[in-house]
Amino acid sequence: MNTNLARKLVSAGVIRQNTEIEAEYRGIDLSGRPIIKSRGHFFVQAVKIINEEVLFDVVSVVDGSPRRIKSSDILFMDGMAVQKVAAIHGISDKGDKLKEGKRRGRKPKNKEEMAA
Repeated sequence: MNTNLARKLVSAGVIRQNTEIEAEYRGIDLSGRPIIKSRGHFFVQAVKIINEEVLFDVVSVVDGSPRRIKSSDILFMDGMAVQKVAAIHGISDKGDKLKEGKRRGRKPKNKEEMAA
């Protein structure tokens, strides 16, 4: 996920505290150094913007260990791909507003017409 999309999703309220994400992070190998690329499920605790980069303070779902993850490492949000979540909320992959098509179906009735 790029930074513009991350900022737009945070400002729209799509990403907030306790949003579940799946992301890549650096796991610890046998020597104790964070080298191995791993995947995990996390709950978002806070969002910070530092030097044009969006960072997420997260907590692991499995053991509760805290981590800091970049927005580019996020793969899924609430079980859906990030691009799909953005499209549902009318935001493109780059963080721009999507052009929505014409609405279909019945028009909603006004409450005033119902009372008369």
